[in-house]
Amino acid sequence: MAFVVIVCSNCKWARGAKVDSKRVKCTRCGATIDVQMARAFGRADNELDLARAVGEVNESLHKRGKKPVGVGAARANEPPRPKFKGEREFIMEFARTKGEFTLDEVLLALAASRGIAVQGVDKEKVMRAINDLMTKGFLFECRYCRYHIV
Repeated sequence: MAFVVIVCSNCKWARGAKVDSKRVKCTRCGATIDVQMARAFGRADNELDLARAVGEVNESLHKRGKKPVGVGAARANEPPRPKFKGEREFIMEFARTKGEFTLDEVLLALAASRGIAVQGVDKEKVMRAINDLMTKGFLFECRYCRYHIV
């Protein structure tokens, strides 16, 4: 059975595929690669030779400065993105500092912390997070639509 070494156009990571395959998924980033249209960087007759060929292609790509981008790799010349807290963590921290709060107050504070408009915050997701925290016993509804930390 014949194999071919191809490179993902998304993350620039080499992988092997059967010659008669139509499409394969990149194991690194999940992109779909059309085997018939992709450039062949090498060929092999068995799996062992294929593994060696894939390793050589990846090594040559990395030595030439074409660093893979995608899953687990940082993009060159791009500042690190700030990490946002999830809705649940933000609501719990907000509840500790504020005490009693409403949904609108959480939406406003969440939008301000992320630097976006209030309309950009997913209201349904925040409401699900509040309900989940109430179900787990971390919050309770002290008055209609007003929440308090336990």
